[in-house]
Formats: sequence, C-alpha cells, structure tokens
Amino acid sequence: MTEADFVPYLVQGIRHRQFRTVLLQNLPPTTTAFIQVYGLLEQNSDRAPERESELEARIEAQTQELSELRKQLGKNQRFQPYQTRTGRQADTTGRERSCFQCNRPGHMKRDCPERNRSENDKAGPVGQARQ
Repeated sequence: MTEADFVPYLVQGIRHRQFRTVLLQNLPPTTTAFIQVYGLLEQNSDRAPERESELEARIEAQTQELSELRKQLGKNQRFQPYQTRTGRQADTTGRERSCFQCNRPGHMKRDCPERNRSENDKAGPVGQARQ
C-alpha cells in the first residue's frame, strides 16, 4: 500500500465530521500534507469560540440599539386610523355608530331589536319545523 492510498483511511478515522468533509473534498497527497492540513483545521477551529463571543457581544449591542430605536419610534409615531377592507379609513371622530337596520345609535345590526323581531315573525310556532 502506498502513502497516497493510506491517506483516505486516515481521513475516515477523524471524528470531527466537518474536518473529515474538508479533507475528503481536498484529499492531501501524502501523510505529511494530511498532518499539516489537519493541524491548520484545528488551529482555525480554536478561533471559533473567540469569534462566537465577539458575535454575541455585537448581537447584544445591536439588540440594545434596536430597543432604543423602537422607544424613539414609539414616542414620535402618531396613531394611524384603522384601514377597512375596502381601503377607506374607519371613522375615528368619536361619534357613536348607528345601526344599519334601523339607523338608531347604540347598537349594531346584529344586535338590532328590529331585526330580531322581523326574524322571529318568520319563525313558526314553537315545536314545529319550517316547511
């Protein structure tokens, strides 16, 4: 078995899956090259926790900045009237809405006594089904 044939077996023996993937994609020609590349991978992986703490610190700073911007936006933002489905603004003048059934204020069409009366008139006597 030649040295070049032995390198894939060394790579397969690596437990770290990412290292193994990198080495299989760029298979070193010799065992010496394998050892050098593996050493570089380990060195770079040691830097990862440092970068992770740097990133966490940046995320924390940006989160605080975002929180401050939201507070400022809340102070400067005025109430926007509710948009209806048709795209028109809802009435926000404070006047009381009136019923669409009887045009009297104080209730809506679904609660209108006129509507309930007219629907009750359509019903038959109690205990009998409609025909």
